[in-house]
Amino acid sequence: MDATATTCEARLTAAAAAAAEVEVEAEAKAEAEAEATAPASASASASASDRAESRRGAQPTRRAFCLGGLGVLCTGPSPAASAGQRAPAFSLPGVEGPVSLEALRGKVVLLDFWASWCGPCKLSFPWMSAMQARHGAAGLRVVAVNVDRQRAAADAFLRSLQPRMTAPLTIAFDSAGETPERYGAKAMPTSVLIGGDGMVVLQHAGFRDDDRPLLEAAIVAALAALERPAK
Repeated sequence: MDATATTCEARLTAAAAAAAEVEVEAEAKAEAEAEATAPASASASASASDRAESRRGAQPTRRAFCLGGLGVLCTGPSPAASAGQRAPAFSLPGVEGPVSLEALRGKVVLLDFWASWCGPCKLSFPWMSAMQARHGAAGLRVVAVNVDRQRAAADAFLRSLQPRMTAPLTIAFDSAGETPERYGAKAMPTSVLIGGDGMVVLQHAGFRDDDRPLLEAAIVAALAALERPAK
């Protein structure tokens, strides 16, 4: 392992530990508030302890791709799904049944990898919903792939954002994190725009307000390409 990779690994390891501790502390605070109104049973307390230990133990798996909420990005090899390459196939369980890239061939797909603990994801979801509402009729499909270990955490995140959503997204789940690894995602969220021909148009890590014009312009251009006859 070269010096750059070693430095990157060290940063990711430290950030993963911080991410896990933040999540454990947040859950402990929520449970303390719940106990103030309804004392928890012994079994519930034990369950909370088990969940905390599970999150601490998940650090090595997370550090490969789930650190965007902390703004951790490392330079290294090109993404596995960079512009001009064929998007890796996937088939995942979803809220409304299986979700596969092959079934979406001919549509422009905005593939988004997200996690319930990811701060920027709370900003990107309403924006993606607005994009689905605005461009869905032209052929856009937003597919949001969750990487949480626990489905309940993802469901709670989605419920919390429901009042801000203008159009439903296609939600899929990959608790093993295999799909973002195949796409070379290094942060949460990471968005991959895929053209109707199955080729990657762009990959974008993170989400900020000033990213919106660039991302929407790329979506509009990819949709315009659907309307042009093949040469």
